[in-house]
Amino acid sequence: MKSALIVIDVQHGLFENEPRPHEADEVVDRINALVARARGAGVPVFFVQHERQSGFLEFGSASWALQHRLDVQPSDFLIRKTTPDSFLRTELGTTLESLGVGRLAICGYATEFCVDTTTRRAAALSYEVVLASDAHTTHDKAHASAEQIRTHHNATLPNITSFGPTIVAVKADEVQFGAQTCWSDRHKDGVQSCAALVPMHDLLNLREPEAIAAIWADTRAAGFNMASEPLTCALLRTLAATKPSARFLELGSGTGLSTAWLLDGMDSDSHLTTVDNDESLLAILKKHLVHDPRLTVVCADGDEFLRSLRGQQFDFIFADTWSGKYRLLEEALELLRPSGLYVIDDMLPQPNWPDGHAEKVADLIDVLEQRKDFRVTKLSWASGVILAAKVQAAQAVA
Repeated sequence: MKSALIVIDVQHGLFENEPRPHEADEVVDRINALVARARGAGVPVFFVQHERQSGFLEFGSASWALQHRLDVQPSDFLIRKTTPDSFLRTELGTTLESLGVGRLAICGYATEFCVDTTTRRAAALSYEVVLASDAHTTHDKAHASAEQIRTHHNATLPNITSFGPTIVAVKADEVQFGAQTCWSDRHKDGVQSCAALVPMHDLLNLREPEAIAAIWADTRAAGFNMASEPLTCALLRTLAATKPSARFLELGSGTGLSTAWLLDGMDSDSHLTTVDNDESLLAILKKHLVHDPRLTVVCADGDEFLRSLRGQQFDFIFADTWSGKYRLLEEALELLRPSGLYVIDDMLPQPNWPDGHAEKVADLIDVLEQRKDFRVTKLSWASGVILAAKVQAAQAVA
């Protein structure tokens, strides 16, 4: 069973304003130790951030930012929420499902609100839960101290058995991200509870391109939250490595995250053209990648640029914008040579989808599946990926 670490609401405004939560610094230290062990075992790390429409904890504000001492890396997942339930109206559930996760280690703030609610909801959704008993915290309240509140929840939550999956509470340094270990006699009835987390995971040893960390930092500073997932990018690199001396086309450059992964898979005789209509995003890409002679960066309207390519041939197209995907699909596919690959992502439900977008996705999938000149594979993984390989005319039979 695959596992994930969920860090809830460890944000500047909640941890740095006086009075601070109980054991604020110690809790951050314990969380960082958990995060380091999770990454070392290939377990994905999720940082959840609460937000309000305005004022305190407003998205993008200083109070909303993750606490400055947290060990956050580009490969981690960032989840935005607006209720105590980290699953409600967020992408957490769909992302965990796409990763095949069945067990969660939970820590963060606040014990009696978001940690409690998320733990209960996770169990209700059939996730096994390991609550890091000394790595969640809250503020003192009129009716009880923060320490009493934490002690109460560490004792109460593991006694909830009606959901089916187990909830166990163990100290942070006892949560093992590796070979299976059991903690016995955690419950009054003496039933053994396993809190071990499985080490096998897609994110283990990704070997990110050299520029990724710096691009991620600038991407987050710019407030851009539509970048391709690391798993999708790793797949792009592997696929790119199968196309020697090839021409690559990326529709929707963003800040250059997927661009960097494509370049990392390409050989020295290949060339990538990437296009986006947002100069501010391309400025980040250029800052880190423009020195690569295999890369041409174009700032243009996607539809117009696609039409200008008529008659050219490419071996690989990654369409990460509306152009060449929901618009001008035929024009994009015509650009592929036989055996060329067409790749698209974000085909699983995303929290930023506008009304009616699910129908567009369904229509696009249907169109691709009906084409006789492509062999299509759908991957319910990462954000939802479709691979389509163009076949020779003789293979395009009914």
